Parts: sequence; C-alpha cells; structure tokens
Amino acid sequence: MPELILSLRERELARVPIATARTTIGRDPGNDVVIDNVGISRLHAAIEVVGDSFVLRDCDSENGLTLNGDPCHEGRLVHGDIIGLNKFLVRFSNETLEDPANLPVRPARAPDSRPRDVQRTMHVDRNAAQALMDNAKRQIARQRAENAARVGEPLAPEADEPRASRRDSLRWEEPDAARPSLAVVGALLLGGALIAGLLLVIL
Repeated sequence: MPELILSLRERELARVPIATARTTIGRDPGNDVVIDNVGISRLHAAIEVVGDSFVLRDCDSENGLTLNGDPCHEGRLVHGDIIGLNKFLVRFSNETLEDPANLPVRPARAPDSRPRDVQRTMHVDRNAAQALMDNAKRQIARQRAENAARVGEPLAPEADEPRASRRDSLRWEEPDAARPSLAVVGALLLGGALIAGLLLVIL
C-alpha cells in the first residue's frame, strides 16, 4: 500500500498509509498526517487520486511547499518523491506501484467553523450589574459627605436627584443672609480682635 513517511532532520517521525482517495497534511488534528508546528498551516496540502495517479496539491498554505526541492502548487507524485513542508520532509512511497483507482473516496472534510481567536468577555447578569452600580453610588455619596464635612460646607445635592423645572431654575433667589460662610465669620472675629487690641493700646 502507498504510504507517506514523515521525517525531520533525517529522523523518521511517522508512517501514514494512503488508504483513501484524499489524504490531508496539516497542523489540525483532523488531518491524516498531523504536523504540530507553527510553520505548518491547519490544512497545508493534500494528496488526491486523479485517474491512475496520485496528485499533490497545495491547499493555499501560508508557507507553501516543495516537490523534490522545487516550489510546487500541484504536481504528480511517483515513488521516492520528497515533499517539503517548512523544515519537515514527507517521502511518497509506492514501491509496488499500486494503481490508486480502487481506493475508496472519502468526502472532503468541512472547514472548521470555529473562530481561530475568540475574545473572552465576562458577562454580568442584570442583578449583579445593579448591585455593582448601587455599591458605587454608596461609595460616591460617602466620599462626598466626608469632603463636605472636612471643609464645613453643606452637602451638595446628588447628581441623580430630580432637577428643578426650567421655570424654577430661572427664578431669582435672594442669598440666605442667616447662614454666613466660614470665611465671613472668620473675618468678623479677626476684625473684632484687632479693634480690641487697638483699644487696649490707646487706653
């Protein structure tokens, strides 16, 4: 039976018999001849039966292939031919010159529909997302209250509190004189102290 002999640096790695009308070579584990190397495409090449011959075909591989040292996209194989795939060699052996016409036909394998690179995204359900949002709001409110207490100013309304209507926002409001700011109180105390000091000097 014809077979393919895979080798690397003159070291034999595997022997794969050609038992069907289409034998595939590539990095994907579903191939007949599997070469687990980044320089080999998922489906790199195929050997197909055409009439009474074995034909080597490049399956649009990234790095291409050679046949007996020459670049090849498609070529007829005879006993002893050497197929080069990156740094690997595959020797075609058909010592008995077996006619391939009686080999069973196997349908071509459908391409893998899975994406090669899948972006991983963390999904959060609605309840978890709402809990995260509520927790963030509580932290922001606590920080605002601490900042307001530190500077001695009243706490500003939350951003999500209902805003006044447009008519109310245009209404003029007199400043609240009953609540002087800290700056005003400090200035009054300092002025009083200065006046008291001057009176003591004069007297």
